[in-house]
Amino acid sequence: MGDVAAEQAPIEQPRPGAAKTITFMVSSFALRLVQFVLVVTLALVGIATTVIWVGIPILMLTTSLVRGFGDLERRWVRKILGTPLPDADRAPVEGGMLRRWRTRLVDGTTWRDLSYLLLALPLGIIEFAVGIASIILVPMAIWVAPWFGWMHGSLAVALLGPNRTEKLRVKAQQLQASRARGGRGGGGTAAHRAGPARRGPAAVGGRRDEPGARAEQARRRAGGGAGVDRRGAR
Repeated sequence: MGDVAAEQAPIEQPRPGAAKTITFMVSSFALRLVQFVLVVTLALVGIATTVIWVGIPILMLTTSLVRGFGDLERRWVRKILGTPLPDADRAPVEGGMLRRWRTRLVDGTTWRDLSYLLLALPLGIIEFAVGIASIILVPMAIWVAPWFGWMHGSLAVALLGPNRTEKLRVKAQQLQASRARGGRGGGGTAAHRAGPARRGPAAVGGRRDEPGARAEQARRRAGGGAGVDRRGAR
């Protein structure tokens, strides 16, 4: 019951300290810029070159980068701002390369990661300016900077946090995949175990019939010898 209540309870963003918030806003700007340029550039190039098949591997790379940057942002926000963000619940990925990419595309977590990355740069520009000003102006460091940290953490919870509907769907897919793997493995094991079981009764029955067969042979031999004696007597 405690685990269920913990899963259903909403994630609350604590108010971070001034020093950690300023560090987060100033140091995150370069990361936001690199992420935005890579994701947007690769996505546009991939979409434009899809008609000649070159864009498909580019879009596959873009999808992997989006998911990787999303996981990086979860760890970064959790470490600096103290946001209690769990790791992403992603749908199980199986099959060939194209099938795995399709599974990642239809995963709602991938699109929420992308939304966060696209919003992070415009917000990061404002946060960088506020962070620099907070280093110089003490009142901004005390009252304004922590509020920006709380706002960014709340945005991370909304976009990078667990979605209850998506989480239930992912768990159902994981359970279905686990049962499918168990069914394939268990079928061979059951057949292997059933083989000796099917052979067992026949083998046991054969052993049980051996004494009877020997007795029958002995009776036939005794009967044959008696017949010979009768013919000799005649």
